[in-house]
Amino acid sequence: MILSISRRTDIPACYSPWLSNRFKEGVVYVRNPYDRHLVSSVDLHRSVDGIVFWSKDPRPMFEYLPQFDLIPFYVQFTLNGYGRELEPHVPDPVQLLETFRVLSDRIGPHRVIWRYDPVIITDEYTCAYHKQTFDTLAAALQGYTETCVISFLDIGRKNRQQMQAAGVQEITTDRVLELASFMADSGASHGMTIQSCAEPYDLSSVGISHGACIDTRLLERIGGYRLDIGKDPHQRKLCGCATSIDIGSYDTCTHLCTYCYANSGSDVVFTNHARHHVSSPLLIGELGPKDRVVPRKCSSSRILQGDLGL
Repeated sequence: MILSISRRTDIPACYSPWLSNRFKEGVVYVRNPYDRHLVSSVDLHRSVDGIVFWSKDPRPMFEYLPQFDLIPFYVQFTLNGYGRELEPHVPDPVQLLETFRVLSDRIGPHRVIWRYDPVIITDEYTCAYHKQTFDTLAAALQGYTETCVISFLDIGRKNRQQMQAAGVQEITTDRVLELASFMADSGASHGMTIQSCAEPYDLSSVGISHGACIDTRLLERIGGYRLDIGKDPHQRKLCGCATSIDIGSYDTCTHLCTYCYANSGSDVVFTNHARHHVSSPLLIGELGPKDRVVPRKCSSSRILQGDLGL
């Protein structure tokens, strides 16, 4: 079993003490996002083969890192360099660069993945802006990461009105190829490979392949064992991620990024955040009388040497 912590919210930045308590107690409850009274109980002691952390500011998690010494993990670290109008509560990029370097020094550059994600085009954030910002960040992160993941903002039905109000422009295929080609060259010059995340574009002509953010090969490299885990059927068709269990909740990330798909508004987020209890098995609130807790079927997917014929 691979844990995703979390596509739905920034647990390292916002809820690290709670996460530490969950691993101490060995269980976490996850409320179903489509049936709020259905709660999964996930065992954290016997079945975890690896963890993928997602964060824009993992520094609050640093004091708890020793808890995860025996579990293979890596961090998807998003660093874009946008201003407060798009990322109102994300720390300054200079501070985040220092956080990135400290984390890389502690766990190794192969275990900190830089996400330049999503690429957003506005009158201010032009192609020229992205080229300059990406190259500056890549130079600053040289030696501190091996991989950069890029993706381009998908303006869909749910976020179209909000994105238009923010002045976000539809990105053309020509712009995508122009930026991707530049990023591939810049990344290579600074010692990192560029991968795309669930993109509909074929970027192989500029040297960029489709990546897997939940990557069994990387976890195998970190853990020193093989994993028998297939592609996640519940993600987007173009997503290359392996199957994982996400323990986060939507509408709980206090970064409140304008473009975020996981939040429906600041009022909802702050209401939920106020209901967070560091000792609760649930990220938000407590179990209610109508809730039903169902143990999630969890098992290790490690391949033993005998299974490999060794």
